[in-house]
Amino acid sequence: MNALVSHYSGCGNDFILLDDRRELFPENDSVLIKAICIQAGVDGLILVRSSLIAAYRMRFFNNDGYETSMCGNGIRCMMRFIVDKIDPACISCLIETLKGPLQLTIVGSKVQVEMGNVQELGWNIELEYTETNTKRIMHHLDTGVPHLVTFVDDLDSIDIQGEGSYFRHLKNANVNFVDVKNRRVRTFERGVEGETLACGTGVTAVAYALHKIAGIPSPISLKVRSQEVLDIAIMDNTAIMTGPAKWIRDLEYAL
Repeated sequence: MNALVSHYSGCGNDFILLDDRRELFPENDSVLIKAICIQAGVDGLILVRSSLIAAYRMRFFNNDGYETSMCGNGIRCMMRFIVDKIDPACISCLIETLKGPLQLTIVGSKVQVEMGNVQELGWNIELEYTETNTKRIMHHLDTGVPHLVTFVDDLDSIDIQGEGSYFRHLKNANVNFVDVKNRRVRTFERGVEGETLACGTGVTAVAYALHKIAGIPSPISLKVRSQEVLDIAIMDNTAIMTGPAKWIRDLEYAL
């Protein structure tokens, strides 16, 4: 079967999106999903499904072909896709994820997503990168997927691939390195197994840690590797993320 899919980008985090409310896509075919992502040069694939508890349901797959629970940049792209391709009148709606339903709203040229409660899995955990005997103080949080957050002095000198991969496998989490002074973030993502241009759930974890540990007032604006900015508002233990999501192109695939 031939399927029309769309390529969207959220802060340089790119995805293929497909209206799969008829549930025809073979979601268990990790080889196919990986091939589509590699061919399109994207970080993941998103299926838009129907939901019994929300307006739509998100199925998100990393470019390794396997499903994961949530993606902050991805769900913003999904909301933009819904408005562009399915329901132009949908300014605000509830989207079901494996982590529960999330409220999304179009705000001007950006998309806002209520990320829900942040789970505090551990503060001030000392971990050592054995390759260089470098010790890092890590904050372990879950913002839809698990993240490690560490504040560093020189963000550009960090071996993101080496350290990120080491700590990712040590704690089975994404790893975020943060330049606190300049509000910059670089993220190593599991599933992609490398640094990405942006990570929405990662930026949310970083903002939460900055607010709770460093006392930085909310909202917090953070620049990602693509040089774009995500804005995170923290209220008690919840977070709201606002950022860009844009259409890149439409493609046809034989599935």
